[in-house]
Amino acid sequence: MDYFFETHCHVMNLSHPNFINLMGMIQAGTVDFLQSGVLSTSYLLTASNLRGNALLYSVMNTLSAFEQAIGRTFAMMEKDLGGFYLPPADKDTPTYIHDGAFSFRGKTYSKLALCPLLMDFSKNPVQWNSVYYTYEQEEKITTYANDTLDGIDQYRKENPNGLLEFFPFIGINPPVHDASFIENLLSTYINTTLDKTKETGKKRFYGIKIYPPLGTNPWPDKPKEMDKVRLIYDFCQANRIPIITHCDNQGFRGLSVKESWHNSSPATWENVLKAYPDLYLDFAHVGYQYSVADDVKKSLPIPLPLTGEWTRKILELMSSYPHVYSDISFTGCMPDFYHRLKATLAQEKDESLIRRFMFGSDFSVNLMKIPSYLSYYNLLDSSPMTDEEVQLICHDNPLGFLGLR
Repeated sequence: MDYFFETHCHVMNLSHPNFINLMGMIQAGTVDFLQSGVLSTSYLLTASNLRGNALLYSVMNTLSAFEQAIGRTFAMMEKDLGGFYLPPADKDTPTYIHDGAFSFRGKTYSKLALCPLLMDFSKNPVQWNSVYYTYEQEEKITTYANDTLDGIDQYRKENPNGLLEFFPFIGINPPVHDASFIENLLSTYINTTLDKTKETGKKRFYGIKIYPPLGTNPWPDKPKEMDKVRLIYDFCQANRIPIITHCDNQGFRGLSVKESWHNSSPATWENVLKAYPDLYLDFAHVGYQYSVADDVKKSLPIPLPLTGEWTRKILELMSSYPHVYSDISFTGCMPDFYHRLKATLAQEKDESLIRRFMFGSDFSVNLMKIPSYLSYYNLLDSSPMTDEEVQLICHDNPLGFLGLR
C-alpha cells in the first residue's frame, strides 16, 4: 500500500452544515467573541487576505468548493494537484500528478489517500427552544454520510483511472443523539475489518470524527452522556478504530468560548486516555491556540518552538500513550509553521514523537487562508522537513494510525 496520505480534509455542500449551530457562539456576546482569538492575524484574517478585495476572493473561493456535488469536489482536488487550474503566469509552480502517478519529493506513490472527515451537524434541540419555526429532530449526519459515499462512487465512475483512495471518518456528536442511534451509526458505517477489500454496502468508514465545539464533552459529568461517549470508546478500543478530534481554539462553534475550549482542550481528554489507554486518538491541528500575543512571534528572526498550553499537553500525552497522534492540518497554512514544528521536535527528549505526526490540509476550510489545495502541498514541499520526515508524516504514520500495516 504505497499511499501518500492526506489525513484531514472536509468535503461537503451547503446542505450539510446546520447554521443554527452557530447561535451558541453568537449568543455568547461581543466580549466573548473578541477574547476568543478569532481576530488573530495567524487565523483567518491574515495580512495577505486583508489587502484590497483579497478577503472577498477568499470567501468566494471557499464557497466554490461547497457549490458542487461531493464527487466533483474530489475530482477538482485531484486536478488541482496536476496543475489544471494554474494560470499561465504560474506555470513554474510545482505540481504533483503527472502521467497517471502522484509524485512528491522525488518519490512516486500509487495512490493519494484522503481521509474526508464528516462533522455531525445534527440538530441540537436545546438551541431551538426559542425558535418559532422549529421542527422535528433532524439526524443530518446520516444524509451527510450517504452523500459522501455517493460522492466517492461518483468520483470513481467519472474517473476510472483516478488516483484518489478514500478512508472517511464519520462524525458523531453524542449529546444530540440517543444511545441506540449511535449504536446504529457504528454498526452501519464502520468497516471493522480495516481492509479495503472487505468494504461492503455502507461499511466504508475507517474512524470517528469528534468535534467538541459543536457540543461534545469527551468526559461529561452527566451519567447519561457518559454512557454515550463510553459506548463510542468501548467500540473503538475493542475494534481498533481511530478517533480524530478537533483541537485548536477556533473552528465552527456551537457553544460559548469557555465551553468550547473546555471540550476541545487535550487536558479534558486525559481522563479518556486513562480509562482507554489503547485508544488510537489524533489531536488535530497540533492543538494550536490562536491569539494576538502569539502573532508577535511571527516577526522574530528565529522561529520559536510551539509553546502553547494545548500543544505542550499533546506532546506530553504522546510521550505517555503510544497510540496518541497529532496532525498538522490548517496550521500548515502559516509560512513559519514547519520551522516552528522542527524547532519544537528538536527540543524534545522523546525522539519517537515525529513518528506520530500526520499530514493534513483541512481543505476546504483552509481556502480562507491560501489560494488552493495545490498551494498547501507547495508549502510542505518547500518546508525544511526532510524527505525522511515527509515519508513518515505522509505515509508511515498514517498507516500505523489507521491500522493498515
